[in-house]
Amino acid sequence: MNKRIVQILFSSFIIFLFNTAAFSASSGSIEGYVLDSQNENPLPGANVYIKGLSIGASTDIDGKYYISNVAPGSYTLIVEYVGYTKKEVKVTVKQGQTVKQVVLLDFKTLEGEAINVTVQAEGQMAAINQQLASNKVVNVVSAARIQELPDNNAAESVGRLPGVSIKRSGGEGNKVVIRGLSPKFNSITVNGVKMASTSGSDRSTDISMISPYMLQGIEVVKAITPDMDADILGGTVNFKLKGAPVNHKGLKLNAIAQGGYSKLTDYYGNYKFVISGSDRFFSNKFGIFAQLDVENRDRSSDNLQANYYPVNPSLDVWNKVQASSIQFQQVDRKRKRYGGALVLDYQFQNGSILFSNFANKSAVDASQNKETFDAQANTHSYGINDNSNDLLLMTNALNFEYNINRYHIDASVSNSFSENNAPLTLNLNFNELSAFNNQEAYNDPFAIIDSAKNDIDNTYINTLTANRKYNKDNQTTAAVNMEINLNLSNKISSKIKFGGKYRHQYKYNDEKVQSRSFQPYRYTMDSVRAYFPWMNTMDVGSAVREKLPYRLFIDPNHKSREFLDGEFEFGPVADFNLLHDLYNMLNTTPDNVRIGLNGAPLLWYNWPSSIKDDYHGTEDYSAGYLMAEINFGNKWMILPGVRYENYKTTYTAARGDDSYRIEEGYNYHDTTMTQVHGFWLPMIHVKYDATKWLTFRLAYTQTLSRPNFKRIIPAWNLSYNNNSLSYKNYRLLPAQAYNYDFSMSVYENHVGLFTAGLFYKEIDDLVYNPGQMVLSDPAEFNLPDFMKDWTISTTINNKYKAQIWGLELDWQTQFWYLPKPLNGLVLNVNYTHIKSETKYPRVEMNQVIVGYDTTYVFGQERIRPIWGTVNNDTFYTARLLNQPDDIINISLGYDYKGFSARVSMLYTDNIFAGTDFWPEMRTFTDSQVRWDLAIKQKLPVKGLEVYYNLNNFTNAVDRTLIAGNPNPQKEEHYGMTMDIGIRYKF
Repeated sequence: MNKRIVQILFSSFIIFLFNTAAFSASSGSIEGYVLDSQNENPLPGANVYIKGLSIGASTDIDGKYYISNVAPGSYTLIVEYVGYTKKEVKVTVKQGQTVKQVVLLDFKTLEGEAINVTVQAEGQMAAINQQLASNKVVNVVSAARIQELPDNNAAESVGRLPGVSIKRSGGEGNKVVIRGLSPKFNSITVNGVKMASTSGSDRSTDISMISPYMLQGIEVVKAITPDMDADILGGTVNFKLKGAPVNHKGLKLNAIAQGGYSKLTDYYGNYKFVISGSDRFFSNKFGIFAQLDVENRDRSSDNLQANYYPVNPSLDVWNKVQASSIQFQQVDRKRKRYGGALVLDYQFQNGSILFSNFANKSAVDASQNKETFDAQANTHSYGINDNSNDLLLMTNALNFEYNINRYHIDASVSNSFSENNAPLTLNLNFNELSAFNNQEAYNDPFAIIDSAKNDIDNTYINTLTANRKYNKDNQTTAAVNMEINLNLSNKISSKIKFGGKYRHQYKYNDEKVQSRSFQPYRYTMDSVRAYFPWMNTMDVGSAVREKLPYRLFIDPNHKSREFLDGEFEFGPVADFNLLHDLYNMLNTTPDNVRIGLNGAPLLWYNWPSSIKDDYHGTEDYSAGYLMAEINFGNKWMILPGVRYENYKTTYTAARGDDSYRIEEGYNYHDTTMTQVHGFWLPMIHVKYDATKWLTFRLAYTQTLSRPNFKRIIPAWNLSYNNNSLSYKNYRLLPAQAYNYDFSMSVYENHVGLFTAGLFYKEIDDLVYNPGQMVLSDPAEFNLPDFMKDWTISTTINNKYKAQIWGLELDWQTQFWYLPKPLNGLVLNVNYTHIKSETKYPRVEMNQVIVGYDTTYVFGQERIRPIWGTVNNDTFYTARLLNQPDDIINISLGYDYKGFSARVSMLYTDNIFAGTDFWPEMRTFTDSQVRWDLAIKQKLPVKGLEVYYNLNNFTNAVDRTLIAGNPNPQKEEHYGMTMDIGIRYKF
């Protein structure tokens, strides 16, 4: 849409609304809470409106509502909440005053008999009401559902919503894919504050660290409004932190003690401890909520990875694909988490101040045994890997809200910080050469194992590497919004909202690589034997004593668990303590040992690898918006608006040449580049309540996604040896999406809520790697002319449009009307079908005659062709990465008195996992069915209950396949886990 047209339309709209408002009389307001009459819990999403008028509001997550710009007079206030009996309350509004009104609602009755709201039914109804009341396309996980039968972490809870699939690590959900779009295309917020990225390469955030016990609710917004950040393609996940209940005075405590078991490793040491409390002071004006939690969990896994290659590949046929190698990995992974939240709020006349703080630290220690059978290289290798990783994630936000008659103002300042530190990752590798009896073609990667000699006496130390990675992300944000309520008539109410936001982000990434190759350096072996004199006396059988045989490093005390359900038995494993001793020896210069040449440490510092991915820089984001919400009676809601976002990126990175060595180890210089991008983003939402039980929604939105950090740094690495260039494309454009949503919701007490939604997206300028290509026009990448005809590896904006279609069906119901005890059943079912299509650029480098020259052979003139390489720009069509075809979630719960149970099934169809030049080499995940069980029982002591969780009790496996071969490319087995805990609420 033309910028000038947008400005004219919305300027005219503002003038119209303000002129109309000039005729409004002085008015008052109505505010209060809507609560459950039995337990006084807040009822979020309740519809509160004045009878006969279009004026009204929905309650927020605390059950609070606020209706402004009400002319003086007597009215009937109507309060409706799905599953509860409608209530009418008489109120009198005086000029310039605010009426306080708390409304208690009763659950619907059956044949005159009051029905108790069960814990799972309460959670379901809260989610239904919030979803129906929202002016966005949104799915909700309510506080009641999170707290009563919690998942292991917040990612698991989000993954039960329609349109959402989960990425896992060690069987634990840590990132979400929304509507088939990868985690980097989605935004994660806490109390509306954008969380910092936890990756040094892309913009995704690990949400496995968020404890469900500190959350008041979760919402996934799939079609945003103009007052929200537009840096998403899939959706925004907002986690709402708990606070002290504003309608409750007195100390509330919640304590949890949990133990657990991991079947894969037969480990009983899993535990979790949570303690939280809240209270209100000074006549309920000041509230405090605090929580601390500690968790230890085994996240070990058994992995395999196979490599394949196309045989005599040709683009004209479907090529035969053979296996070249297979690797087995036995990972022992322990994850400890420490988390906390502190939320302070102060409620004053017509406003509030909220100070929310959230912090989580994860410490992961992982050791890995590896065994690789590489038939193509004719090697059989053994290896061990030892690493630790510390991840810190924090948000702090100060929010101010103030209501004065028809005006609502809110402002905030916040800071979000992440730090991801892998201080030392050690890898030690041993090789057996000429390791196979024959080198034939293998269709089945497991058949490679049968040809291996498994000759330990011919296996020697090969390489040791040491890696360090550190990245951090710090974001400081300030925002202000103003909302003005305008009643145009008794049947037309409206409000306009406008505001702005500024965010400054600092991103830093540092990587270091050290390595030592032991072959064929005799002095290295001599130095090791001098440092470990016992190696000279140890019997190593028939191994060559001038080398360092594997037998010297084998751990005789290692006890291997059953691997891959007993399908494979690990060979001898190296000693992890000796790995660290060897690293310390190679990285120092003890006086009694000859170290390297000229006394230098033996561990070589890999300068190019330690510098070329380092970067630091800033991103400055500024945005402004204008929107209106117009209600025509109780039927129509129209929300037009426009948002403007501007990004300024300034990054510094290295441009180097690794063609030759210099004294510093790498010939490079730092380069700083700045880019600026601005976008106008028009949007509109329409909601039509055709009847009390039927609602239609329609939305058109425009959103963005900025490229990964590592792709927009101004770095390159060139080599004159082969005229090649690895180039980071700092001039990449943000991707831009045009989103269309349509949904229909049907609600009836006996049926529950059924929602059917359709969505369609068109995405321009997605970033892809087209593969290696010839640099025919260096100016296209702002490169010097001498690089013409070099080969370049880079990323580009796709000139082809990506398209996504989807269908989402969601049914939430409870069977309260059935005879006892069946009236305790609660059902949630959702189904998602997604289809996407995009053209992936593929560059074919062809040899062609580019000219001729003249030569002489025995005095005779000969014309000789000159051959060159040119790009043939083509493409292939495939799905978007990480897009599943189908997702099915089924959850059946049952409550009876103090007993609650829920069994859940998650089905995910195959997901597109990897692109490749050759279609036979593209990968996708196998379909998976996962089952979970949660049970809770209240004890005779008030507030005391026990619970039991059984996750993945059918031992589902994550498996990736390759298009041209029926055998697995990857597998991850993580097994079943069990938790038993006790919870006390006071």
